[in-house]
Amino acid sequence: MRIVFSGLAFIGPESETGLRFALAAGRQGKLWETVHLLYANQGAENSGWVTNEFLSGLGASIPGLDAERALRESYSQQVDRQITSAHDDATRLGVRGTPSFAAGRTGRELRPFAVQSLEADALRPALDTLVEQ
Repeated sequence: MRIVFSGLAFIGPESETGLRFALAAGRQGKLWETVHLLYANQGAENSGWVTNEFLSGLGASIPGLDAERALRESYSQQVDRQITSAHDDATRLGVRGTPSFAAGRTGRELRPFAVQSLEADALRPALDTLVEQ
C-alpha cells in the first residue's frame, strides 16, 4: 500500500501558506513530519499564526529539514503544480472537505470512501475491500 498526501487549502491564506511549506518540505522527504507538526501546533483559523517565523521554527525542529530552503521553495513552480494537481483530483473525486480519502489498486481509478474516525480500524474495511477485488 502507498499513501499519497494531496493537500488542499480551504480555510484561507494561512491554510495555503502552511500547505505550501509542507509541500516544499516534502521535496526534502519531510512532508509527513511537517504536516503532523502543523496540525499539532495550529492556532485559531485566520488568526495570523502561520508566519515565516513560525514555519522556520517548526522546520528547525524536524531533523534533516532545511527550513529556510523549504520557505524559499514554498512558492516554486513545483509546489504550484502539486497544488493544481491536488485541486483537479479533488474536483474529479467530489471532495468537499478534509480529511478525505480515495483508494484503488495500483493502476486503477481511485474511488472516494468515507470514514467515521481516523483510527486504523475505521480505515481498514474500505482498504480490505480493495484487497479482495
